Amino acid sequence: VEDLVGDDLLTAQRHSVIRLGGRIYDYPLAAKNLLANAPKGMLAAATADLLVSMTRREEPDPYADFATWTRARFGDTLYRTFFEGYTRKLWGIEPDTLSGDWASQRISLLNLKDVAKRLLPGKHNAVRTYARSYRYPRLGFGMIFDRLADAVGALGGEIRQGVTVTGFDNSGNRISAVQTDQGPVACDAVISTVPLPQMVRLTGGQSDLRFRGLRFFNMPVETENVSPYTWQYLSDPEILATRLQEPKRRSVEMAPKGHSSLMLEIPCDPGDDLWDM
Repeated sequence: VEDLVGDDLLTAQRHSVIRLGGRIYDYPLAAKNLLANAPKGMLAAATADLLVSMTRREEPDPYADFATWTRARFGDTLYRTFFEGYTRKLWGIEPDTLSGDWASQRISLLNLKDVAKRLLPGKHNAVRTYARSYRYPRLGFGMIFDRLADAVGALGGEIRQGVTVTGFDNSGNRISAVQTDQGPVACDAVISTVPLPQMVRLTGGQSDLRFRGLRFFNMPVETENVSPYTWQYLSDPEILATRLQEPKRRSVEMAPKGHSSLMLEIPCDPGDDLWDM
């Protein structure tokens, strides 16, 4: 990406928060902010969960489902408050049917004891899966594909737009041609970016796998800046979107001068009512 985008690849700073129940929490959690904003009942219940976890000698099953994995490490209070509704909304399935592998890879904190340690004054060590800065193209990530297309053309390649792939010719356990609505295209190899179950069906196989879709709803606004936040995680289950972002936080050129925009990320299943809305 650095080779393709060059000096147009910026470094942006990440500032994220969690919105829940009309309150805003720093992400990652910060002691002063949490104590000032969290309902006292939630804090008391989470403290009780912590005391229980400190008496537990056995480590939870690392292969448990998402709900069991998260409950065992963070207690019922934080699980129900921050994880259960958001996870159900994001993936469209019950948390106890989701693999615990995903939790262990993506949840920044290790357990409730780790949460407590990081809330102590002076504990500012980095959170495991949280990057405070990231790279972003000056005119949006579409620049990556435009530059890649230029590179393919410079090497003598051809890019065909508006062509629909309808299937493949398979022989000897390999694909020898791509079938399209404009005729076959012979090939030595295929790189596919379509969803995996769709690729399986295109090659003549059967698949019960599903994938989760995502709709982006972008709203232009006539104001210079809306907020300082890169992402706002929308944890309330009744809100359709999972995140709210202001693209201008990545690059000031993501909106015209004097304007900004707000983008909602709405998870849904392709073909359902929300997808087609």
